[in-house]
Amino acid sequence: MVHKNQKSFFLKFQKNSFSFLLTLFLYFFSLVLFSPTMGYGQPPKEGKHNPDIDLPIASPEPKDIEDPWIPPIEDEESVVFVIDISGSMYGSRIAKAKVELSKAIDALPPNIKFTFIFYDCTVQIWKTELVDASEANKSAAKQYVNKLQAWGATGTGPAVKKALELDRKNKLIVLLTDGAPNCMYYESGGTLFHGYGTCQDHLNLILGSNRQKAQIDVYAIQPWSGSYRQFCQSIAQQTGGKYKEVQ
Repeated sequence: MVHKNQKSFFLKFQKNSFSFLLTLFLYFFSLVLFSPTMGYGQPPKEGKHNPDIDLPIASPEPKDIEDPWIPPIEDEESVVFVIDISGSMYGSRIAKAKVELSKAIDALPPNIKFTFIFYDCTVQIWKTELVDASEANKSAAKQYVNKLQAWGATGTGPAVKKALELDRKNKLIVLLTDGAPNCMYYESGGTLFHGYGTCQDHLNLILGSNRQKAQIDVYAIQPWSGSYRQFCQSIAQQTGGKYKEVQ
């Protein structure tokens, strides 16, 4: 027979154990919910599907896009293309971008030198030295472009900075992007700081890196916010570049 005191003890133990386990569960749940790696409690990060800024997923044919996003580059000795491949480029945007970049590559005259930089929160460089626009190099560039996948957030400032540093003799940068920067901000002065950075932070980084006074032409895909449009316009205006909105 269970003693009355023992029964009372067991009931209290069960009740306290349940409360403890419930508290423990809620604690760990809150850690996961507000963890930076989960994205909650942080500034929004880009994902594959964002109905507010993404176009319907489609695979356009070249004939479906009448006007080229990037006009032919003719009177320049060299050019570095900087291409946004962040998560919001997923779907029809990256598909259209591939078509348009292939057009731009085909239109390059043989006497121009070029390379590509692709970025999300990291930077990919197709060729670390600018190469002649030979048929072989243009074919290799198009093959590389066709394999691109959209993923991650948007680190525009450091990507353009890298493009400017790649060849200080180059005087033309072509930037294709679809969103305001929101990651991979590097502070000046040699210190490294991984953060989001404001649009102004990224703009200052680009302008401060432009020692050769290169022209930066900006092609903005469907500007969906005032800060995004202003950021893109400011880059072009303050470097003597062109600004064009495409879709």
